[in-house]
Amino acid sequence: MNKQKLILPSILGFYTLIQLIAYIYAVFIGSSGKSYLINYGSIALNFIMGIILFLFLKKKDSLIVLIALEFTLLADTGLILLEDVETVAVFFFFFAQLFYTLRVRQFPKKLPLKWDIILRLALLVIVELLVYILLQENFTWLVVVTLLYFTNFVFNFILTIINAKENILFAIGLFLFLLCDLSLGLRMLGNFIDVTNWNIIHMINTLSIDIVWMFYFPSQVFIVLSIQYNRMANEEKYDKNFRIITNNNADTNKL
Repeated sequence: MNKQKLILPSILGFYTLIQLIAYIYAVFIGSSGKSYLINYGSIALNFIMGIILFLFLKKKDSLIVLIALEFTLLADTGLILLEDVETVAVFFFFFAQLFYTLRVRQFPKKLPLKWDIILRLALLVIVELLVYILLQENFTWLVVVTLLYFTNFVFNFILTIINAKENILFAIGLFLFLLCDLSLGLRMLGNFIDVTNWNIIHMINTLSIDIVWMFYFPSQVFIVLSIQYNRMANEEKYDKNFRIITNNNADTNKL
């Protein structure tokens, strides 16, 4: 095998090993006072790996994911390193999901663009109204933006699961991402409504590990790895189609 072809798999292997070590330390071993630096370093490394993959592959898909990873890094910069910028940070997460929407739109099983937009907007309006009725005076701009982000995310997740065979790593990444957001949402729910008798929230808040990062950390790694997986899957499809065409031409020539 050409040495150059080994470079990217070697880099990906090294990247995965670093992330695995960081994940074990940050989630299961390290103290909460230091773990946030490792968590942020992991997100920054994901973005760097996204740049490397784009430079190697130079594909539309790798650029889409790279931009999404950049918005994710901006969002986590606000949430981890800064203060009182939660609404802006969630906006960045929303923009990341917009680019994941572009990726999902590349899958074969999808709605016509018109209906995709209509259903996303309809879901958003319904959820915003229901949550407004529930929260009323606690219906803040942070809630508005969070629902904007989350409804779009859920829509992307559903379409990704439907097309899971196209890129299983991306499907796993979004699934873990969804578990992260649900865990965070349950943890924050007490800021808006009375959750005194909610056993699940008490359990999440009293766990010895950070369940949010337990899901979020690997979700982003799977998304990064899905860039290379997507390229390999496309190459396999191309080779398969090429063999079919070649065989058909050979059969035609025999006739």
